[in-house]
Amino acid sequence: MRFRHGARVVAPIILLLLAAARPAPADVHVRVEGVQRTLFDRVIRTDGRSLKASSDTVARRCDGTNLGANPAPGPTATAATVDAMETLRSDFDGNWTPGFDDYFITRFGAESDGATHWWGILVNRVFTPVGGCQFQVRAGDEVLWVNDAFSSRPFLWLDGPNGADGIATAIVGQPLTVTVTSTDSSTEVNQTTGPPYAGAVVAAVDADGQTAPADVAVPATSGADGRAAVTFAVPGWQRLKARAGGVVPESGHPAAIASNSVDVCVEAAPGAGCEGVPPSRQPVIPARFVDGGGGSGGDGGAGGNGAGGGGTSDRPRVELSRPRVVAGGTRDGSVRVRWTVRRAGVGVASWRIDAKPLGVPRARFSRAASGTSATSATLRLRAGRAYALRFTVTDRVGRAGTAGLGQLLVPLDDRAKALRLSGPWRKAADAGAWRRTVSRGGRGAVLRVRLAAGRPIVLLRGGPAARVRVSAGGRSRVVSLGAARAGRTRTVAGPARKRASVVELRVLRGSVSVDGAGVRP
Repeated sequence: MRFRHGARVVAPIILLLLAAARPAPADVHVRVEGVQRTLFDRVIRTDGRSLKASSDTVARRCDGTNLGANPAPGPTATAATVDAMETLRSDFDGNWTPGFDDYFITRFGAESDGATHWWGILVNRVFTPVGGCQFQVRAGDEVLWVNDAFSSRPFLWLDGPNGADGIATAIVGQPLTVTVTSTDSSTEVNQTTGPPYAGAVVAAVDADGQTAPADVAVPATSGADGRAAVTFAVPGWQRLKARAGGVVPESGHPAAIASNSVDVCVEAAPGAGCEGVPPSRQPVIPARFVDGGGGSGGDGGAGGNGAGGGGTSDRPRVELSRPRVVAGGTRDGSVRVRWTVRRAGVGVASWRIDAKPLGVPRARFSRAASGTSATSATLRLRAGRAYALRFTVTDRVGRAGTAGLGQLLVPLDDRAKALRLSGPWRKAADAGAWRRTVSRGGRGAVLRVRLAAGRPIVLLRGGPAARVRVSAGGRSRVVSLGAARAGRTRTVAGPARKRASVVELRVLRGSVSVDGAGVRP
């Protein structure tokens, strides 16, 4: 089962999403060039996540929010490359640098840096100005990691005579002319194009960028104009790559950094075309996006056969937009989940949404809603707690896919009996608030509510600058709030507690609009 992640997963009431769902994946071209060989050269499906180097003791955030580089999490250059290496059953190593909130990469797979050379990173042919966990990438970007990237060796680039669809076409037995250029290795110059490069050997490589069998094509060497004529002997989708013909005397490393790969449709006869799609348009799908991968769900083909019997892998798959959580703005306090069917495939047999309360010992996921044909669901969850949500859909041949929907706080409404208000409070309507109401209190207003163990959260809507004190479990903290525009939700967190207790919020200065309260782990 595959999920198309075209739709953003956002909730109009931001306060309700304590932890955003996993960032939407992107298909990114990742190339890892070792000193002597290419480690990876494919498109990989990736998203921002935490990573753990082999020598590290804990997982580190690598979603682009590192050091405040981006306001929201997303796919990053380093995370994409680690995803790529994991598909080869390889790991990585690096030194975590707290001052940069990022990894200094020392190894990918079996290839480490050296005493006099290091890994460098480029995105779209330009060295990144920040580390790979800070630098976010988008669909279609090209990430390049190079071992020995700073020793003045030029970068090679290969271009073919692209047709109307952006793909080069050749005929078996007839030469195809491609062009090799080079750019400077300096981090001071953003050079994406450069002069022709002479002396590069252009040869066929396989779908992974590794050397192809010798009988696929006759290699060619680029001339002074950078042009090389390669002749293919085998039809179908092929790839070409350029490598330097000489070495650096001091190090023995190739004189230039190997080029990108170029897809070529090699036709047996003019107009015959090639079946399928070229390698550069076939993303490699990490296990966590594939059925049974245990991740938060994503595009990817299910492995093996489903309950409908053998041979189901080639049956058309159902494609859904990632389910969207719509929380708040309802009078009944329910949570809505909506999705669309982008491709019916063999048809949806059933769907199910499960919820698990967070912070509850030995809690398990249990069914919150299910059905067979709808494209939306209404969830009624106990108020005052945070939940993890997941969505599972099964098609008519038994293939199932699961997508995590993030963590969600279902608050006690400001008018719930559990919330005891004293002092200068007044009720007000707010169409975007939880159950569409807020309670506005000025200096001296007090809210008390008994909440389960965990960190208490009070939800506020917009309002002028204010100062409040939150007390719980014998401890308290004073929070100064800046003015916020109407319709914006913000949270005030109290001291974490190991057992249930009464939580108090007291307005010390200004006024606040309370929308509700709850607890999270």
